[in-house]
Amino acid sequence: MNERLEKLRLAILSGGQHLRKPDEDDWGREFRAQGLTPLQRATERIVRLHAAEEPVIFPGERLVYTRAADYGCSSAARPPDVREHSCPLFTTEEWRDILDAHFSHFDGDANGLCPRFDCLLDAGTAAAADEVRWKRAAFSELGEEGPAALMDSMLRVISAIEDLAVRYREAAQASGNPEAASALMNVPFNRPSSFFEALLFLRILDFTLCLCSNRRVSPERIDQYLYPYFENDINSGVLSEEDALELVTEFFLP
Repeated sequence: MNERLEKLRLAILSGGQHLRKPDEDDWGREFRAQGLTPLQRATERIVRLHAAEEPVIFPGERLVYTRAADYGCSSAARPPDVREHSCPLFTTEEWRDILDAHFSHFDGDANGLCPRFDCLLDAGTAAAADEVRWKRAAFSELGEEGPAALMDSMLRVISAIEDLAVRYREAAQASGNPEAASALMNVPFNRPSSFFEALLFLRILDFTLCLCSNRRVSPERIDQYLYPYFENDINSGVLSEEDALELVTEFFLP
């Protein structure tokens, strides 16, 4: 581990990473008053949390979007047998009704996920949004309002991801980090053009899941879907094996 990574590692261990906690508003009561469905509530929460983020870039950091934040809300916002770690989607009363009628394997937030990161990685958010819009129109034409509503939520989440990426790009430019700023001109909007951009894209996707306390998210066969980017950069001479190892080490530091 070189000096740059050692400094970054020590900053993380010392609690110097980006820690942000939103106001502990009782979002569950607000959502209930608005008559929002569970899907609409989950969408609104992740959009709000993205909007509340303040981009932070550390000195010497290459792969931005470092985080280890506690988004837990007050225990009074949920019953004792449900630990919904993010700002709650449901009121205490709603949770009791849910648990009276259903068995909940999870604590309130989804965990132990294994997403298909490669699907979005190889397309980019712009192409993904185009596909979602096409599917939304098809579902609407068939009168399938439930799937159409899901597509609407997906579009809102994609937009929230893109908006935060723009703000991180601006922060990178302001902090004198041209490498990150240049990469964020392309990702997450498009397919990565390099191994560095692919790792940064994955950092963004992992950040998105962590934002709502989705813990223990596995990258699964990261070696397989990152290899084409690694191979291309190695063969073209823009990346050495030493630099690749440094980037991978930084990726797993947070």
